Amino acid sequence: MKWAAFFCVALALTCLVILPVSGEVPLPTAIVASYEIKPPILNPEGLGTITVGISEVGGYSITESMGDSPASSVFPVLPVAADSDTNTSFEWKWDEPVYLERIELEGNGLLVLSPDFNRIGKMGADMYPLLSFTFTVRAPRASGIYYPEVWITTNGGSSRYPIPVNVNTAIGIESLALLTMNKTVPTTVYPGDEIPVRITIRNIGKTLADKTTLKIENDSTRIVPQTTDLYYLGAINPGEQKDINLVLLSDKDVDPGLTHVLTTLQYSQIDGKEETETASIDVMMQGRAEPGFASVDTSPRYVTAYKPFDISIQIDNTGTGTAKQVTAAVDLPMTGTRQSYIGRIDAGDEGLAVFMLDGGPAGSYAYNVSVTYVDDTGTHTEIRQMTLRVSKDDTFWLVIPLLLIIIVVCILVYRYWYVRHGRDKQLFSWGRGK
Repeated sequence: MKWAAFFCVALALTCLVILPVSGEVPLPTAIVASYEIKPPILNPEGLGTITVGISEVGGYSITESMGDSPASSVFPVLPVAADSDTNTSFEWKWDEPVYLERIELEGNGLLVLSPDFNRIGKMGADMYPLLSFTFTVRAPRASGIYYPEVWITTNGGSSRYPIPVNVNTAIGIESLALLTMNKTVPTTVYPGDEIPVRITIRNIGKTLADKTTLKIENDSTRIVPQTTDLYYLGAINPGEQKDINLVLLSDKDVDPGLTHVLTTLQYSQIDGKEETETASIDVMMQGRAEPGFASVDTSPRYVTAYKPFDISIQIDNTGTGTAKQVTAAVDLPMTGTRQSYIGRIDAGDEGLAVFMLDGGPAGSYAYNVSVTYVDDTGTHTEIRQMTLRVSKDDTFWLVIPLLLIIIVVCILVYRYWYVRHGRDKQLFSWGRGK
């Protein structure tokens, strides 16, 4: 009986120690510590991502501290009487790792495209304290605020955490800083010109935009800033605007057409969140043709009166655009082909205009050569004044020497037969004497 009584007392003391501890100590679990939605506002039926950060929440253990010599125990210790030399405290901790069995996302109106994460493993004090999981979702057609739920299943149970997702609504937008950028560019820009640009940045939000910077991205050497490519604007209050005046330099070899100069606008929200917006300065480069007269030739080289001849004029395009529908004409007062169709002359190429004329009187002719063409800026006509020299016919001067030779021959024959051999020897009867 004595030993039975002692055993009952010991069992009662053990229950007093163990049962309260087992009833109050929770098992470790995992919670959603953070989440991020990209983009922050989803378009209807648009794609986005939801990234959640999972961290561990532990249980408890007991730490007993007596005086200046703390002691730890994973089992509870019965309180002792406190006196002036003894200080006893209890701290509850839990060092057992939690085991993640499943992380899944319930769409609740959103279509979840990513699979669940199963059998992830344990996480504890010796592991990275935050695990990230990303889900791809598709927004519904209807606008509104949706609440997909993150379901976490561990060895200690399961839990659900709703996450608000904004689909095409203005809730919360007006309370943020929102910068807009307006660009003013000349309507007519030619390759090789300087391009003055005015950029106006305005805060249409409700809070301050801080640490505002604008960067001109130099992706090529065709169009570059004349000075710096980075502009610091600082803080922009709600309703305030700031202007930037800059000059872009364009290369002469830039192809005609629409050219994009990328820009990056960065600023901080009032809560410190960094915002980045990309835009472009759109420049319409217009090709401008510049015809030039390289050479003028005639065939034959020396033009004679009333003799047919050709005029060949070489036309070069020294501009930056293509000259189309190119025609050339001369206003000489002569019959023949006085207009020549060349067609297309690309930048840096050349064309040849040929005129076939019937000739005219001798003299010096001042005439105009007009070249008509079409480029990106419209229809143009270039006129150049030239001179043509037409010489007299040299055939008459060739007959005179021939006549002189014939006269000389006749004189020699006459002297031979009439003077040297006498009158009887004359060849002609009218020269004989009676």
